[in-house]
Amino acid sequence: MIKKILILFLLFSNISYANDSKNLTIFAESNLSVPLVKIIRKYSKEKNTIISINFKSSFDLIEKIDEGEPADIFISSHQDWVNVLKQKGLIDIYSISNISEDKLVLIASNKNKKFFTDSFDKKDLAVIFKRMSDMGYSLITDSNYNSLGKYSSKIIKKYKIKPNRVFIKLNEDRKSIIDFVSDNKNLFALVLESSILPQDNVRVIYRIPDIEINYQASA
Repeated sequence: MIKKILILFLLFSNISYANDSKNLTIFAESNLSVPLVKIIRKYSKEKNTIISINFKSSFDLIEKIDEGEPADIFISSHQDWVNVLKQKGLIDIYSISNISEDKLVLIASNKNKKFFTDSFDKKDLAVIFKRMSDMGYSLITDSNYNSLGKYSSKIIKKYKIKPNRVFIKLNEDRKSIIDFVSDNKNLFALVLESSILPQDNVRVIYRIPDIEINYQASA
């Protein structure tokens, strides 16, 4: 679904540069790299447009925009980052569009056979987190410089997960959270569902319903 809606945004945007310019610069969160690169290749070929994409945390991208680096489209999955740009007067408020939805999910490595075969209520997130703690498992999350980190922090606070059981991924670490979990059966993670690929050696344990995630694009 995220791919289809992003394509529609690029093809039918009311923003003038999307129709007229032969050069387009997009700033987007790192978790969008897989679907967006595929979409851009198709769009670039069909519309004879040169498109450059900068994938980083929303915090880093906003800093670059604030410093004067040009960007035609900014895409983020957290309202706070768009609000920062609005407050700084760096975007056209009438250009803001909701382009897709996503889900925050809890994942574990497929190597963790014991957790999947244990008998307990896997439909209750509080029970899952308690079981994780009892079995000595740890949770890896993104930093608050990313939208994912902001969403994860809410869950960690709500379910009172002990700080010594939480690891924050460093921004400069090129290894993805999903790769960390895939390689280590004792790690669990909160990730955006759209970032999981079919070949990833992880399994979704729980889809968290009480957090609404909308991708917004602005110019």
